[in-house]
Amino acid sequence: MQRPGGSSGEEWERLFRQGRERFSDWSSRFGGGGGGGVAGGGKRASFFFFGALIIALLVWLATGFYTVEPDEQALVRQFGRVTGISNQGLHWRPPAPIARHDTVKVTQVRRMEVGFRSLPNGAVRTDPVEALMITGDENIVDVEMVVLYRVSSISDFLLKVRDPGEPDRMIGDRPDGRTLKDVAEVALRGVVGSRPIDDVLTAERAVIEQEVKDGMTRLLNAYESGIFIEQVQLQPVKAPEQVQDAFDDVVRAQEDRVRLRNEAEAYANDIIPRARGNAERILNEARAFEARRINDAEGRAAEFLAILAEYSQAEDVTRERLYLEAMERILPDVKKFIIDNDTGGDLLQFLPLDSLQGQQPQTQTQGGTQ
Repeated sequence: MQRPGGSSGEEWERLFRQGRERFSDWSSRFGGGGGGGVAGGGKRASFFFFGALIIALLVWLATGFYTVEPDEQALVRQFGRVTGISNQGLHWRPPAPIARHDTVKVTQVRRMEVGFRSLPNGAVRTDPVEALMITGDENIVDVEMVVLYRVSSISDFLLKVRDPGEPDRMIGDRPDGRTLKDVAEVALRGVVGSRPIDDVLTAERAVIEQEVKDGMTRLLNAYESGIFIEQVQLQPVKAPEQVQDAFDDVVRAQEDRVRLRNEAEAYANDIIPRARGNAERILNEARAFEARRINDAEGRAAEFLAILAEYSQAEDVTRERLYLEAMERILPDVKKFIIDNDTGGDLLQFLPLDSLQGQQPQTQTQGGTQ
């Protein structure tokens, strides 16, 4: 802004000149004595003072430089108001107390444990207050979960949620402290409390994980927490220690039921197609037999009708022809002996004596064996 009566440059020059004159008066009084000694000492003091002031100013301005790593972002605030977000690289902002910056790792996938805590020595400590839950069919189960998340909005993450922090996980005033843990418990208990115990133990684990993730995402977005849920992982669900044996029996029975059902389905898939194939084959054979018998009967009927038509026109001739055709079919398979007066009319000579003699020793042998 330019004041009346001169430019901004002239105003700065006037102020600087007044300051120098006041400093000269102060250095003269501070140097003491009189004459040239006082004037020389004042000049030297003025020179050292301005040099120190410039160095201090440069050092103060240098404190405004800061570096952002590749996996980080920096939120810059000037007099408390957000002025920008810096990505990786070297940046400068007005030094404190004019401005400040907060750096957060935004690509790092962080981990939160619900229902248990991993200790530094590798052991695991169960937290029953978080882990014990009631299912939809009023059973109590011990559910533990791991939540993988990252920062999606640095401004929301730092400014929108006031969190009391989580000393157990060494997290201060950030929404991934108490807020994230409460959101995870609310979403998990809501899903587990709406489902029977069988779904929680075995059948619907993947569906439950997705529903918990969706529920947490809705709540965190409503809070404008700046947190994105990457994945929710249910740990092996188990019953409280007091009833663990009974629950193990139930789980084994359920596994046996699934196994037996699969075996029955496999047997049915094997035997039913085979039975259907056999039934189709029998039906095809019956249809073929039916067609063959019908065609044969129709052929015989047509043959009879044809003979009847001929017989009605010439009965004697047709009867004689039928007789001869019948004899042609019968006589070739019959052993015939024609006896006339020349043979003497004695039938004894035509008896099969050779075959009878061959059967007689065999009959005696059988009688002796008995």
